[in-house]
Amino acid sequence: MADNKALRIGIDARVLQDPKPSGIPQYAFNVIKEILKLDQKNKYVLFYNSFRKIEKSLPQFEGNIETKVYHWPNKFLEWFWKVIPYPKIDKVLDVDIFFSPHFINIPLSKSVKKTVTVHDLSFIKNKRYFSLIKNLWHWQMNPRVACKKFDKIISVSEATKKDIINLYGIKKDKIKTIHNGTRRIYNFYENENESVTLKKFGLENKKYLLFLATLEPRKNVEGVIDAYAFVCNQIPEYKLVIAGKKGWLFKNIFKKVKRYGLQEKVVFTDFVNNEEKHALFKNSKAFVFPSFCEGFGLPVIEAKNYSIPIITSCVSSIPEIIKDAAILINPHNINDLSTTILEVSKNDRLPAILKSKMEEINETTWRNCAFQTLNYLLS
Repeated sequence: MADNKALRIGIDARVLQDPKPSGIPQYAFNVIKEILKLDQKNKYVLFYNSFRKIEKSLPQFEGNIETKVYHWPNKFLEWFWKVIPYPKIDKVLDVDIFFSPHFINIPLSKSVKKTVTVHDLSFIKNKRYFSLIKNLWHWQMNPRVACKKFDKIISVSEATKKDIINLYGIKKDKIKTIHNGTRRIYNFYENENESVTLKKFGLENKKYLLFLATLEPRKNVEGVIDAYAFVCNQIPEYKLVIAGKKGWLFKNIFKKVKRYGLQEKVVFTDFVNNEEKHALFKNSKAFVFPSFCEGFGLPVIEAKNYSIPIITSCVSSIPEIIKDAAILINPHNINDLSTTILEVSKNDRLPAILKSKMEEINETTWRNCAFQTLNYLLS
């Protein structure tokens, strides 16, 4: 900014209303938390809206903030704003700059400096990975318009940046790539608590393969189950753990496990908190994440922090993020995936080999992500 006065910076914090946060809510929480540590000068105004009383369940932040919670019916509001983009939220909050961690529809005036983060455009490239309701929601949000009306765009990877340019015709100088970060959550937990999590899910140390993400078609959970079914008789000591909350179009995942008769071998944990996530990562034999499409691939970087073997996809943003510190496979090739699972399960030298490559990758932290984001907001 031209002068040195304190600014009021509005943030659309509605993604933080999810009681079981993952992905984008996790991004928003960590970026906001770190920005508030970095910037004690400017005032941050967090915008929430829900017809429910959500005040007691919202995340708590420390710093120079104001929290504004409104109680308009969200569904009505979204449709109303498509017809009448009023009131202008930056005027309601009285802010100079507005940051949206996701392209949720929100009316803003032309005068306010505004930045939006785009995490991926997989819903444009692969509509079949999404339910009718999800596709309808994306249509309603109209991210193309959001990208055009915002002054600046943050892309979480170069792969997503290319999609924004190619699919939406946005000029590249309007987009800045800022990689997501990770937090070394294992610094916060005692080792003895790990056994509680393993016991809860019926697991033994280094005797299971781990998949962790929201259960939805794009994540290729069914492919993981297919590949495991092909080789489980050759590695009977290893279970398959599928951790993550239910997303959409997930029912066939559970049906497939029953068809293979793997109910005793495949463990579904549903949503896991940070302490459980830490225990599952740390004690797994390998992390299996053959996603069809990722804007960034946060679970892969989280797994990297534990120096465990990673089997993941050779597509979209993942090679950019993990480079050669993982075994990259074709997610559409089940034989490729099953063969690799078998190799990782049998090869005790792989962890050390991959760990040396992991150490060559610059550590991605939320503090660095927030530092770049803050500078971009203020520029």
